Amino acid sequence: MKHMNRRDFLKVSAMATAGTVLVSCAPKATEAPTAEVKATEKPAEKPADTPVPEPTMKPPETKAPVTIKWWDFPRSWAPGGSAEAPNAWNEDLVKQYQEANPEVTVEFTPVSWGDGPQKLDVSLTAGENPNLMYGYPALFGKMASLDVLMELDDYLATMDPTDVADFFQAGWDFVTAKGKKVAFPWYYGTEGEYGINTSIVEEAGATDLLPKGPDYAWTPDQFLELAKKCTFKRGADQVWGTVVYCSDPQGINLWPYWSIPYMFGASLYNEQEAKSDFGGAAGVKAFQFMYDLVNTDKVAPPGAAGLTGENLNELWNRKQSVIRVSSGVEIMNGLKAALEAGTIEAPFEVLPVLPPVAAGQQQKVSGAVGVIMPFAEQDQAKADATFKFTEWLTSAENMMCSSHLAISVHVNPPR
Repeated sequence: MKHMNRRDFLKVSAMATAGTVLVSCAPKATEAPTAEVKATEKPAEKPADTPVPEPTMKPPETKAPVTIKWWDFPRSWAPGGSAEAPNAWNEDLVKQYQEANPEVTVEFTPVSWGDGPQKLDVSLTAGENPNLMYGYPALFGKMASLDVLMELDDYLATMDPTDVADFFQAGWDFVTAKGKKVAFPWYYGTEGEYGINTSIVEEAGATDLLPKGPDYAWTPDQFLELAKKCTFKRGADQVWGTVVYCSDPQGINLWPYWSIPYMFGASLYNEQEAKSDFGGAAGVKAFQFMYDLVNTDKVAPPGAAGLTGENLNELWNRKQSVIRVSSGVEIMNGLKAALEAGTIEAPFEVLPVLPPVAAGQQQKVSGAVGVIMPFAEQDQAKADATFKFTEWLTSAENMMCSSHLAISVHVNPPR
């Protein structure tokens, strides 16, 4: 197995921060050896004193026909995917794996971000749960607390230690519950930059109010000043400094607004007190800030309680909002794709900047690890097959092909 050297890895990392890294998932052909061995030559013998380590557990072997169930959420951004075929990536991987492992049948079931977690709850109660499924942090935490996931430590002991060490230790720490590893790390995610439509800022004559490099940091007061200057009428259209939405059919989509309590020093989870800071003084200040953007300063559309992420997208794409709360890298990827597709019109220049932070507060972002959760299974053959498929699925090659974040939990991607 050949690992990317440190210098090449840094090149890939630099590409990842600039946008999505999508690579071919097709397996490489194995070349036949070219060296000849004469019939009179004897192959080199292994030294007699070379110890052969015995694994604590035999590597899982799947010989008899076995069926495993894989559930996953839509991934229209992955290679082959689209709005019409949001799970094309999953279906392609199932085909690849079954061709290489004809004794295994992988039944793939797509679930939505909206009701997928509820379907999982029902399936667990009925004893008809999947064998593996993607878990975003909150969903993984719930499954770990229910003790329904497979303990992986014995299985990991059968893997090449280099492969295990190929994952960042922080990823393994994240999937450890009650001292046992119960999932495979898949990719890191952060709530990082905001995005500012600088084309509109220039139109409003407010370029002097933009955050300055090299760090592009700013405060809530500076955020508000820019939003006020960029709230204006453009003919019949109202342009808003920003958008606040508080309703979404997929509640997970509200996570970008975690950054606003962070502005004032709150933490999503206070480890010392074992609770969230969002209900404290900093959280109250944050929610007052959001309320004022809509109702007092009027730099965001009214009726935020009924607005969704799609409403934000519509205003953003029509050049009717200036400051967007979201991941800057994703904004830039979406912008590039939309310009190429002709769904938005140029000029549409965007500046990624850090989330605002109040004076005296430290910069915070939301960091977490998306995981693949294998569920506990009494049938040993099915458990073995589930582990092997999960190990293959979370390889660097497949991770890089699936993740719109393109930030690997592997030390040396791709393997």
